[in-house]
Amino acid sequence: HQGRKELREIYEDIIKTLPKGGTYFRYTSRKDEYDKTPLYQTYKGAKEIERLVITNLKKAELKEKDVNRFVKTVPKDFAFDDNVTLLIYGQKIAYIDYNSMTGTVIESPQLARFQEKIFKLLWRKL
Repeated sequence: HQGRKELREIYEDIIKTLPKGGTYFRYTSRKDEYDKTPLYQTYKGAKEIERLVITNLKKAELKEKDVNRFVKTVPKDFAFDDNVTLLIYGQKIAYIDYNSMTGTVIESPQLARFQEKIFKLLWRKL
């Protein structure tokens, strides 16, 4: 995926992939906010999609409260400012590099399950 429009399609894929009440996991160290598509904005609430997010303190403080988003932050002394995001949803993982505005989606049950386990391990430790 190349460009802002293509990156938005990754978020649309989350909505299309997950069932109502589904959960996705996100590591994010974005430096700026990027608008999501109207489809994502509308259906994440309608489908009650739960988001577990690991980010830095600065980014967490900028987010509005959302009943379906749970956030944990890395320690302040840990540089978590790479301007990238890793999403784990369904049987897919997606890497987004906001510096080059590129993204890659990998569909693999085994890789998604492995990344989800690593996410949950870190989540418990934070």
